[in-house]
Amino acid sequence: MIFNLTGIPGSGKSCLVNSTIEMLKSDSSIVYEVITREDIRMLRKKQKLNRKILEMPKYIIQLFHPHFIRLIFLLLSKEYSFIGNLKRIYYFYDCIINDLYLTQMGGIQDKSIVVLMDESILHLATLFTRDRMIDYVNELMRNKSYSINSNSVVNVFLECSTSVAFERINNRQSGWPSLTENWDEKNKMKYLDDFKDSIDFMGDILASKNCNRILRVNTEMKDGAAEKMHSEIVKGDVEK
Repeated sequence: MIFNLTGIPGSGKSCLVNSTIEMLKSDSSIVYEVITREDIRMLRKKQKLNRKILEMPKYIIQLFHPHFIRLIFLLLSKEYSFIGNLKRIYYFYDCIINDLYLTQMGGIQDKSIVVLMDESILHLATLFTRDRMIDYVNELMRNKSYSINSNSVVNVFLECSTSVAFERINNRQSGWPSLTENWDEKNKMKYLDDFKDSIDFMGDILASKNCNRILRVNTEMKDGAAEKMHSEIVKGDVEK
């Protein structure tokens, strides 16, 4: 099963992944193999070293598909500098490659394998303007290479107020994303408000397309979020 997590910065995506893993480990009734975004990155690095990437022509061709290149051009924005746009493209490519790698690993239909993606291809939709976001989601739905089309996917939306997220980012060690770290408080809050609006809009798009399962998890409080994820994982395991 794949759990694609989407939420504003500071909503607790990484924390939810970690707490869910701990809860699964403490559940002695069922043994799960958990794969995270960092695990996939490590596997990608190993594969590059072994030159096995050459054995995945479909994976490489997909990156240069005309529809994919079109999305890159849609991603470019006049609001960002040349370096800013390059960073956005790099982040976009990295997440897309993770997803393509994941779908070609095989075994994701096995419900004893739990994939927790705290930066999924759905999360990438927030990089686009509203009209372009619709194009992006349509492209993901159209292309069967992406995980969003798998019946084993649960799209998880983290619900957290911008005020709570703002305080969390201020207090966390990593701080604000590099794009916003030098902004004043007013612009940082606007950034979070706009981010939240984009995620809400994306949720409406998915709901209108009956896109797999959608799970909404409130992450403002420490208790309850991981329990809800655990319950969904067990539920999926029972259904297999």
